[in-house]
Amino acid sequence: MLFELLKKIISPDLYMPHGHCYLWQTPLVGLHVVSDTAIAIAYFSIPSMLIYFIYKRRDVPFLGIFKLFGAFIILCGLGHLLDVWTLWYPAYWLSGVEQGITALVSCYTAGTMVTLIPQFLSLKTPQELERINQKLQTEIRERQQAEAALNRIVAGTASVTGEAFFPVFVENLAKVLNVSEVFVARLSNSEPIVPIPIAVWPREARDREATPAAYCVAENYCLNPVNLETADRTDGFISLPYERPDRENSYCVSIPLLDNDREAIGILGLCSDRPWQNEADSENIVRVFAFRAAAELQRQESEYLLRRAYDEMEERVRRRTSELEQLNLALQQNDARVRAQQKGLVDLAKLPSIYRGDRDRAFQDILKLATRTLELERGSIWLYDEERSQIECIYLYERERDRFSRGLKLAVADYPAYFEAIASGEAVAVDDALNDPRTRDFAESYLIPLSIGSMLDVAIYHNGAIVGVICLETVGNQRHWTIEEQNFVSYLAYMSALTLEARDRIAAQLALQQRLQRERTIARILDRIRSSLSMDRLLETVVEEVRQYLNVDRVVVYRFKLDWDGFIGAEALTSDCPSLLGRAIADPCFRGTYVDRYREGRIRAIADIHESDLTPCHVELLARLEVRANLVVPIVEERSFKPDENADPHLWGLLIAHQRQPRPWESFEIDCLRQLSVHLAIALKQCSLFEQMQTEIAERQRAEIALRQSESREREKAEQLEALVNQLQSTQAQIIHSEKMASLGKMVGGVAHEINNPVTFIASNVSPALNYLDALFELIDCYRQHYPDPPEDVIETIEAIELDFIREDFESLLGSIRNGADRIQKIVSALRHFSHLDEAQVKNVDLNRELDHTLQLIEHRLQLDDGRRAIAVATVYGDLPKFECYPSELNQVFIGLLENAIDTLTEKAKTDAHFTPKITVETGTTGASEGDAGIYIQIGDNGLGIAESLQSRIFDPFYTTKPVGSGTGLGLSIAHQIIKKHGGQLSCTSALDRGTTLTIALPRRSEIAPASRSKSIK
Repeated sequence: MLFELLKKIISPDLYMPHGHCYLWQTPLVGLHVVSDTAIAIAYFSIPSMLIYFIYKRRDVPFLGIFKLFGAFIILCGLGHLLDVWTLWYPAYWLSGVEQGITALVSCYTAGTMVTLIPQFLSLKTPQELERINQKLQTEIRERQQAEAALNRIVAGTASVTGEAFFPVFVENLAKVLNVSEVFVARLSNSEPIVPIPIAVWPREARDREATPAAYCVAENYCLNPVNLETADRTDGFISLPYERPDRENSYCVSIPLLDNDREAIGILGLCSDRPWQNEADSENIVRVFAFRAAAELQRQESEYLLRRAYDEMEERVRRRTSELEQLNLALQQNDARVRAQQKGLVDLAKLPSIYRGDRDRAFQDILKLATRTLELERGSIWLYDEERSQIECIYLYERERDRFSRGLKLAVADYPAYFEAIASGEAVAVDDALNDPRTRDFAESYLIPLSIGSMLDVAIYHNGAIVGVICLETVGNQRHWTIEEQNFVSYLAYMSALTLEARDRIAAQLALQQRLQRERTIARILDRIRSSLSMDRLLETVVEEVRQYLNVDRVVVYRFKLDWDGFIGAEALTSDCPSLLGRAIADPCFRGTYVDRYREGRIRAIADIHESDLTPCHVELLARLEVRANLVVPIVEERSFKPDENADPHLWGLLIAHQRQPRPWESFEIDCLRQLSVHLAIALKQCSLFEQMQTEIAERQRAEIALRQSESREREKAEQLEALVNQLQSTQAQIIHSEKMASLGKMVGGVAHEINNPVTFIASNVSPALNYLDALFELIDCYRQHYPDPPEDVIETIEAIELDFIREDFESLLGSIRNGADRIQKIVSALRHFSHLDEAQVKNVDLNRELDHTLQLIEHRLQLDDGRRAIAVATVYGDLPKFECYPSELNQVFIGLLENAIDTLTEKAKTDAHFTPKITVETGTTGASEGDAGIYIQIGDNGLGIAESLQSRIFDPFYTTKPVGSGTGLGLSIAHQIIKKHGGQLSCTSALDRGTTLTIALPRRSEIAPASRSKSIK
């Protein structure tokens, strides 16, 4: 029931809408409109005036409350305007919202007023403000008076400085502050610190001990205010009562005078007969003028210090002037010494002995110059021995006696401190040699006996290491070594090192000249050896050239007999040396002691037979021949040039150099004779063959005279013999090469046979292995089909061995093995073919096939050293008929030409990174008719080429365009002879940097002589 009643009460149905009662009373409506509008205008004007007031008086407190009042009044006026609006338009929601906002603002304003009421109540009343104003005006007047007093004091002291400042200062301060006494005192600089009065007012108070100023100074109140129990002090400012006999009370004020570092330097004190009026202002005034007094006191102290510093500076200037005069004198003396040193250095640079490498003369000149320039008594140069265990005096110069001596030695282990100082590389400048730790060890053995006072030692460097030291010494007195003197001696050490370098350089040049002389001698002897086929003339040439080269007393060629006795077969000697030519010499010690050694090529160099390990019988033999030193080089030649004979080397004889005085033999002399003995052995073999040929020719000539009926046959034999002689002369160098090729052929044949068997086994088993592999994989597939879920260990094993990868890769792996086996079989086939190159039979061969075999053999050389490029080979084969020839010899020619082409392409590739090397091999036939038909083979390259001036000499024996040691000079010469023997020609076409082409022209039918078809020429 209560709820229904409340609902009816608040229900809008029981009320009429707002303004409904005014609809039929127009005057009443007008009254409401006019009154609400007037109230709204009044409400809006009040905030406008508040805003204007706030704008003009921002210093008024509590401006926030004015803003809240303005907002509240504006909202009230807006509510009245909405009341007028709702008479015609029912905007009751807008009116209700506005009234709600008005309620919130009014409540907030009322709450703010409650908090501000205590502050409103604390505001001063007008009477209180009046009293405060009067007090402020009084303070302003006092401050103006104080300012006037300050201005008066400043004006009174502004024009006064120096000693007159403080009397004027205390007088003006006393008059301004109206005190009885004022004093200023400074603090003493020495212990104990006591105040010393500077100025007192009145002036007669300085002498009265009973004045307050004297009391403050005597009782030290100003310095120790913290110790005063009765004092009223504030930051060093003290005010205390003081009782005088003639007055009832006296009051004193004291303040310290501080410098820029806040340190006390003085005291300012004031005394009065009455208590202080306006004590705070008086204190401030005193503080200001205390600061002014402190500044003046500090300024006077600075002036005093400045005057004293000026006086001290003048004294120092006088002393410095005296020192400069002494220094100038010393500089003049030093300048004279420096000029003397410079002159000495110029003289030293002009010494020819230094640049000639004359060590002895240069060292003497350097020591004389050093002692003369530095006015010293002694100078010496010391050098380490090879083991660096001791140092030896090369030269010691004594200036007073003008003499040199040498030979003194010092062990490094005996004087470690000194040699450690030398090893540091710095100059060892010792003023007091007896007491310096670096030279103290010399005292007993060197310094005291010779009266050495000072030492200056500088290390001598050579090839980056210390090799010695230059030492300068004073006798009887001590000396300080200046830096100029040390630099001067360092330059002397440098010139000493330069002498050693010049000596080494000249020695190297001499060695080079000896080497060039040796090479020229060998070349000259070889030219004379090649130009002579007479053994006697050959031996005479060799011994004479060797004697002149070695400059010995005698050079002989000793020839052995079958029983190892022998005779002197050739001799060259000086005019005063006895001859041994033709003399038979039997040495019973030779056969058992020296034959095997000399057969092995041993060389024996004996500087003195009496100091050697020769047997006594051999020493006795040499002594009878007046030999004191000898150099023995064996002449060893091979017994046969056939590769199937393994005979020992034949010791033909000895090439011996005799000297009747002891003589050490140089290594280059031994090397020279070793080389000559090798060439001499070859030449002797050549002469022996030539003599055999001459004997055969003579026999055939006698047979021709006896058998005139067979003149044509004998003439043919004579021609063959002449051709054989020429052939023997030209093929002398081919013999060793042929032996090597024959031995290589046998070895290659054996190796090819040994390789072929396992390679055949590998190749034949690849196909069955593939079949077995397929069967195994079929079995695995069958297992997988019937057992799709194998155990875990089987799965892990399959994954571990990567079965699927093996299945894919194994077949290609076997394919690679088959390809490798096929490649090896081809190489073996070529090697087996090459192994028959020493066969001597004449055969009909396919030259194209022979070229292919040769290219297979040298295929490994087609890859260049850098690993990125290979030599391209282009073959253009024509249709060639089979050719009757010696296959081994033609293959030898092919290999030599291709090797030369590879060498030149390799050299060019080293200098040109973008070069593409290429070899071209071309064959074909020439001529249309049977009479002029022929075969040609061209081997060309795009390498370095050969100069036109050298092309005419490339087929000469021992001539080569390769660097020394890279070729023998026999390859093209042998090839030319082989092609010529087959009735063909070998020609060369070349251009520099464009390449070389060698052309072999052969007749269609071989022109090999019938006599040479039965055996090979080796």
